[in-house]
Amino acid sequence: MTLILAQAVDPNAGLSSRSDFFAMATAGLDPAKRKFYLLDMHKGRYDTTLQPHVVTEQYHKWMDVPGTLFYRVGVETIFYQADLFRHLRDDRTVPLLEIPRRSGTGSTSLSKYFRILGLAGRIERGDVILPGHFNGTDWVADYGTHPWLEDFEREGLTLNWVDGKEQHAHDDQWDALAMVVEMLSRFLHSMYNPEPQYASFSIT
Repeated sequence: MTLILAQAVDPNAGLSSRSDFFAMATAGLDPAKRKFYLLDMHKGRYDTTLQPHVVTEQYHKWMDVPGTLFYRVGVETIFYQADLFRHLRDDRTVPLLEIPRRSGTGSTSLSKYFRILGLAGRIERGDVILPGHFNGTDWVADYGTHPWLEDFEREGLTLNWVDGKEQHAHDDQWDALAMVVEMLSRFLHSMYNPEPQYASFSIT
């Protein structure tokens, strides 16, 4: 089995305890089984000047894993996130995929709601698989070798929307995973139509 790897970044804007987190999800696609595997999640708060280094470091961690092919690193390009994309594009070390968002529509939170709701459904169906194993009757999460997994699950349990408006503190890790799964889904449907190196698509 050769996994197609990709990463997606949800940057943070500030360093205060109330600010969003920087989250970078790494996932793999098994094209034959059409299954997606969450492999790693990196979370923190970083000054904007450090974020390009964090992205590059995480890319280098996964770029040459045996038995895999690396696709792209997706970065949002709305508001302050566009600076991170431009910096990485100019550096030309990381293979990028631009993920633009619509601005000025007032629908950002609602769009995120549908993205994450769709992701939760795919996890429930077994299309997106979290680290762990099946013990014969239940799925057992692998917290030992994936210490970030418990925090990821905890964030998922706190997610709450009322009339499309966020009532929770953070959803950065889930949004990053939703992005990378969407990237790999699009890759799966266009395996024989390669995109230009710095292609973009819109997740609204």
